[in-house]
Amino acid sequence: MIVDREESATRLIADVPEAWLEELRHVAEDVATMVISVDLSPVERFGTRELNELLKLQRRLRQAGRKLVLERPCEHVRDVFRLTRSDRVIEIIDSGEEPHRVLGR
Repeated sequence: MIVDREESATRLIADVPEAWLEELRHVAEDVATMVISVDLSPVERFGTRELNELLKLQRRLRQAGRKLVLERPCEHVRDVFRLTRSDRVIEIIDSGEEPHRVLGR
């Protein structure tokens, strides 16, 4: 997992199948930035386990006044979020977009 840290945000690229979710949990615990952004474009396999883990992580981050943003997920991953209405809980953006700066979304 590649990590790019800025002053207010940390951006990760989920480039290692099977390991990206565990790495994301560790990075979220280790960094103190307000926004953690994850580029999901390399992720092809995504199911209820991954969805539940991301929702748990978002809940913990939100309780700490922080935010999780998902970037560029493939259509399959987008469908999972749409069908479960989880796209209302975790912000999903396309390449080049900026995450909303309002943490209360």
